[in-house]
Amino acid sequence: MIKIPPQQIPGVYHRRIGDIVVSAISDGFLYGSMQVLRNISPEEATGILAASFRPARRTSVNAFLIYSAGRLALVDTGSGTYLLPTAGKVLANIKAAGVDPASIDTVILTHMHPDHSAGLAEPPANATFRMPSSSCMNASPCIGSTTPPWPRGPSARSGTFFRPGASR
Repeated sequence: MIKIPPQQIPGVYHRRIGDIVVSAISDGFLYGSMQVLRNISPEEATGILAASFRPARRTSVNAFLIYSAGRLALVDTGSGTYLLPTAGKVLANIKAAGVDPASIDTVILTHMHPDHSAGLAEPPANATFRMPSSSCMNASPCIGSTTPPWPRGPSARSGTFFRPGASR
């Protein structure tokens, strides 16, 4: 039986929604370029951040644990060791939340960008490994798609994140 979290801890935020508990798990953050912003110059954006005592544009990276019906799913796996050293903290924060990664029975990837999926990839031999694939080796993978091959509309999409016939 999966243990429901009893309290808040840094790097983890729990929220109960009916019978489901969702825990936001921080992977850390990534620095971003001002060049991707629209309708504002990079200089103006930098000035706004500096006036708010923020040194740069930072993007928080998060994963989510979903506790439901005695099961535990991980939504996204974070950056692993492939991006900046300011990220790649999902596994440490899952453990800090008192969760054994082997108890995760489903891994749902919202899409395949490295800040969402690189936590499952094997790193180079000399890297500090954050989430070895063996950590979630009992989990069933579920991968979403931003360009689905099925017709659009809510009824057409129901159940698309779960493999047909999967019992876990």
